[in-house]
Amino acid sequence: MASALARGGSNLGSASKLGKIDIPAGSTRYGGGAYRHPDGLIRLGDGSVLPKGSKRLPNNTFELPDGTVRFPDGSSKSLDGTFKMSDGSFKLSDGAQLPPGTKKVNGRFKFADGTDIPVTAIKKANGSFKLPDGSFKITKTTEAKLTKNIDSATKVSKQADSASVVAKQADDLASKSLKNSDEIGGKISKKVDDASSLKKQADEASLKKGGKDAKAKRKQKDVDADAKKKKDADADAKKKNSIKNDAIMALVALAGLLGGLFMEDSDFDDKREETKGCVSLCLPSNYEDYYYGKIPKEELKYRTLDSARDEFPNLEIYEEQPFCTADTKDCYEYCKVSCFNFFAEEDEQFKREQEQGPGSDKDTGEDPDYTIYMYYIAGILMAITLLIVVMNMVR
Repeated sequence: MASALARGGSNLGSASKLGKIDIPAGSTRYGGGAYRHPDGLIRLGDGSVLPKGSKRLPNNTFELPDGTVRFPDGSSKSLDGTFKMSDGSFKLSDGAQLPPGTKKVNGRFKFADGTDIPVTAIKKANGSFKLPDGSFKITKTTEAKLTKNIDSATKVSKQADSASVVAKQADDLASKSLKNSDEIGGKISKKVDDASSLKKQADEASLKKGGKDAKAKRKQKDVDADAKKKKDADADAKKKNSIKNDAIMALVALAGLLGGLFMEDSDFDDKREETKGCVSLCLPSNYEDYYYGKIPKEELKYRTLDSARDEFPNLEIYEEQPFCTADTKDCYEYCKVSCFNFFAEEDEQFKREQEQGPGSDKDTGEDPDYTIYMYYIAGILMAITLLIVVMNMVR
């Protein structure tokens, strides 16, 4: 009997047990709890019964009449090369795991979200599926994310258009103001000359009286100079804020460069377009080719602040903008972490607004941020006011 068992099978004269499995007398036992019942059917250790006509292969695998190969762990491989795992999930012939809840019906895989693909499809690195006819297909879940991104981009585009209208109005106002200021300036210049002559005469008269009035006027002149310095400092601060807003608008424009990469990454679902633009600019200029396997890592073209400004000459770019280098182990993760940290506060505010839903816009509205142009207009109005004040002083 020992030699018979060594050859892989034995007729048992009485019932025996393998763990909790009762093997009837007269059965032929295989490894792993599998055995051929006296009725001719093969039963596996998990209690499943193989169809009539199934046969045992080497390594304790079993071939079913339809050509499917059943493995000891309960998984199986179909003739089309796909696998059904012991937990009920499926894998394509290239080993790509399909989403939970996938079912196989009449030679096609049906996903839980309603997506339908043939069993011979090939899954690509970006999450899409290449079909036998050479076309590509994405899941309905991915399609929904893409639609959301397109809606978001459309909203940003509309805001940019509105901002452009305000910018044109501001430019028109500035042109008219400058023209008026030139005309007023000529008149003021003459009055200033006349005033200077009168001041000289007054100073001479004051000096004859002891110079008290002249000293008082010089003191007032120092006060006016200090006030001018303070105004200049405020103007510089507003200019810096303007540059920051320009940089943000530049990053919004760059957000679409690598939109396909962000589409499959759920980390970007609650991130603003500025954050995505920051990541796009941080990555090498040909990173998309590397991501899809078209070039090796050695051929990546890394950006610097100077090269980025040369590449996008019309865009304002932060001095603090991060950039991946050849020494960076994983450019994608580095750029994500750097940009997420840089825009953490803005993204958190954006996330709260998204969670509040459309109803929250009833009180606050959805108008674009015109702050940068309001500063511009306010500065022009201040300049005009200052000219009028000077005119009144020298009359």
